[in-house]
Amino acid sequence: MTISKKDFERITRFAPAINWFARQIRIPVLGRFLVEPWFFGFRDTRRTRGRVVSLNQDVPVGPSRVLPYDLLAKIIEKASYRVLLNWCFCRAGMNCRKYPHEIGCLMLGEATRGMVKEGIAREVSVEESLAVVRKARDLGLVHMVMWIKGEVNLLANEKKEGLRMLEICQCCPCCCLALRNIRHLGPASRGRFKGIGYMARLGEGCTGCGACRDICPVGIIEMVEGKPRIGESCLGCGLCAHHCPPKAIEIVSGGKDAVENDLLEYFEGINIS
Repeated sequence: MTISKKDFERITRFAPAINWFARQIRIPVLGRFLVEPWFFGFRDTRRTRGRVVSLNQDVPVGPSRVLPYDLLAKIIEKASYRVLLNWCFCRAGMNCRKYPHEIGCLMLGEATRGMVKEGIAREVSVEESLAVVRKARDLGLVHMVMWIKGEVNLLANEKKEGLRMLEICQCCPCCCLALRNIRHLGPASRGRFKGIGYMARLGEGCTGCGACRDICPVGIIEMVEGKPRIGESCLGCGLCAHHCPPKAIEIVSGGKDAVENDLLEYFEGINIS
């Protein structure tokens, strides 16, 4: 059963506490036996996961690589039903002052119909959905395609409808529950969040300001002799490139976990058509 609008509003106000709770996943015993089961579940390792889609559409691609925007467009068009949450749970709950609260998550699949009935979302067309994606990209928000057990427990009947739902979050680096906490996850949980085959690369003009290090959601950029060194586990989200003052970082194809055709192939058992 979908959560009511009143309860969704109430839970939104608890976003700071939920964010703190999520960070405790890094504590060996507490994280393993309390936090991780709630967000991920012991028996849902095949499904609870996410893909980080590069926010920079203008990236050089090889002959077999698909542009990030096209990957999102494909699953949006494939979905039988689409809704847009009335507000972003993370930004509204954390009282974000940098990005608009009304750019909520796009929810795909038949299990999302209850969200409209409860008044926490509205149905949107393919064209409206793509417009949300473009606006989010222009603002510098990162797209995360996810199936998260904790959210499915709140937004749908997990046992009956959970496999008929997928979300596209428009994540900001300052408030997003998932994006902020990737760096705090243990190896097993962190490994469930992957990029799509793009990575950041340092070009010319770097001033050594460290903005890229500070904004990196996975904390894999370190300053070495005044210049950033980008680690191999880069997700290719594009935040460092977007926030680099001299635009010395570019997002290029060639990273790990490339998606050649369809993002849905990563989400085993999920059906949104």
